Amino acid sequence: MTKALRRFKRNKTKNKKKILNKSLKEVKRRLDMLGTNCRSCDKPFSRLENPEEASNWMVYVIDNEPNLMCPECYETVQETKKAWAEEMENDKVET
Repeated sequence: MTKALRRFKRNKTKNKKKILNKSLKEVKRRLDMLGTNCRSCDKPFSRLENPEEASNWMVYVIDNEPNLMCPECYETVQETKKAWAEEMENDKVET
């Protein structure tokens, strides 16, 4: 009985490891597709030179394709969204 349990646990572990490796390969492939520049302003991006700065960059997906956005462009987008939300709220109040 213990031999069968050991075999079952070993197979379960192998399957988990296989799934994890497959997922890791997919993540690596997608990270390689990111590119080296901001999609909006073409500011250069380097993961290796300054990892602290790289963590501030945003990744957004359009049509299943990942794109990079620098912190400055991301802040501009957030300000624009906020302004649109306020404008929509003002339009609702006026109506």
